[in-house]
Amino acid sequence: MKRLAWLAAGVAVTVLSVIILNGSGDRVLAQPPRIPQTAVSQPGSIPASDCSITLIDEAVLASERPGIIDWCELEEGDPVFTGTRVASLKDGIAVAAKASAEHKASNDINERYQQYAWKLAQKELEIAEEANRNLLGTVPRLEIEKLILAAQRGQLAYEQAQFEREANRKLLTESDEQLKTYTVLAPFDGIVSNVHRHRGEAVTQGAPIVEIISTARVKVEGYVEIPDADFIQKDDLVLLEVLTGGLKKSFKGKLQLVSPKVEPLLKKVRVTAYIPNEDGILKEGLNAIMTIIPSSNATAARPAPR
Repeated sequence: MKRLAWLAAGVAVTVLSVIILNGSGDRVLAQPPRIPQTAVSQPGSIPASDCSITLIDEAVLASERPGIIDWCELEEGDPVFTGTRVASLKDGIAVAAKASAEHKASNDINERYQQYAWKLAQKELEIAEEANRNLLGTVPRLEIEKLILAAQRGQLAYEQAQFEREANRKLLTESDEQLKTYTVLAPFDGIVSNVHRHRGEAVTQGAPIVEIISTARVKVEGYVEIPDADFIQKDDLVLLEVLTGGLKKSFKGKLQLVSPKVEPLLKKVRVTAYIPNEDGILKEGLNAIMTIIPSSNATAARPAPR
């Protein structure tokens, strides 16, 4: 009997330790704050479970060639914009090569000379043929053949000069592209999250120099039941709710992917959505609740829940 009394007292103490009395004396179980299991509900909406947020635009920038860093003055947190320079290598030799290619590409002297020579050969042939038309045999046939050959040779020389000038233009384009490989540009708007190399350091091709991220949009990944996957498609409306700063906030986006595979462990279908995040409120790692609003046709075809 004593053992039973002590056991009952222990159970009572345990129960009382998890109960809080509110101002009116009612009993309320102490629970941590949590996000509701469904987002903004709409008729025909489909909930997604196990949702997670990740960044879409995140890149480690590197040089296309080895060299010595000549400029890299960015620091963590600095903003960058699409197409702006984030780092560059020493490019003196490449600049000189481009200047030489520009000089060659601008030279059309040989092309113009060969054009004049061709026209002259044609004129000589025309005069000889005209003379023979006026008086047969004025210019021997062998001489006519030589004039024809000279005119053809002049035409080919002119075409060769045109070819060489076009080749010089292509070399200029090549040198211009080579020069671009000395500069690392930002592929999207964002901020610098890490700087791996600084001015004066040697880098190999593909070695990381600067990392940038963008919070302008995020990807939300979740899972839906297998039957529900047949009634959703890319570009369907997505409603998202997150709990941040003690407040529940809502966002809208579009469905990007409905996986054609069933996850073997969960027995569900993976879905992803892209959500605009201009204010940067959505952060990677936050828990979220996602609800998908199927298109009107899919909603009409979906059987009513029992």
